[in-house]
Amino acid sequence: MLTVVATSFSQGRRKSKPTKPALVFADSASLQRRADSLQKLAVAADTTTASDAAVGLKSILLKAANNATAKLSADDGFLKNPLVKIGVPTEDQKQERGLRSFGMGKQIDIALASMNHAAEEASKNAMPVFSEAIQNMNADALQLLKSSDSSGTVALHQAAFASLTANLRPIVTTAIQKSGADINWLTAFTTYNKFGLNKTNTDLTGYLTDKTVTGLLTQMAVEEQQIRTSEETKSSPLLKKLNKQ
Repeated sequence: MLTVVATSFSQGRRKSKPTKPALVFADSASLQRRADSLQKLAVAADTTTASDAAVGLKSILLKAANNATAKLSADDGFLKNPLVKIGVPTEDQKQERGLRSFGMGKQIDIALASMNHAAEEASKNAMPVFSEAIQNMNADALQLLKSSDSSGTVALHQAAFASLTANLRPIVTTAIQKSGADINWLTAFTTYNKFGLNKTNTDLTGYLTDKTVTGLLTQMAVEEQQIRTSEETKSSPLLKKLNKQ
């Protein structure tokens, strides 16, 4: 006899519970890194890179140098500019007072005028020297653009004064000969050297080279400040981006 054993459906087949997806929790450091990454991506379009800043600063400095050389190479550009006018060297000022007391003021004035004219003449050919120094600058342009409005020129002065004077000296030598500054200097001071207790032995070429470079940098600082504070520059994409940082 065949016996049929009935089983309930629930006993023969058990329902399986659906599998829930596992939850993965990121650690706080990972989340912070991800947030920082997203933040950087979000502001990337509005930030100024070091490369952008370097190009922008050098562009401003080149324009400032061009303006400075143009103004100081004009007739009486040095002589009638109180910021850069070249006078008698400090170590020779006692001799100057002595000569003027002897009635030789005219000779001194002629010598000083020709010295300033030599600086003006040298400035006509100074732009290539300054351009090379600016292109070779290796400074924190981002920081300089956020600093004072003449900070680029200050950085150039600190980094390149020696090379500027060395490269400009041959140009000043030629300018001295063209202006007659060397002859006028000797004419004025030879008399004092004959009778004075303190002889003047100023290296005229070295002195005028130093004063020409210093004068150009002084005027360049003025020009940089004017350029950086102009509405055109302040509204440029570079400074707009920089101000957001």
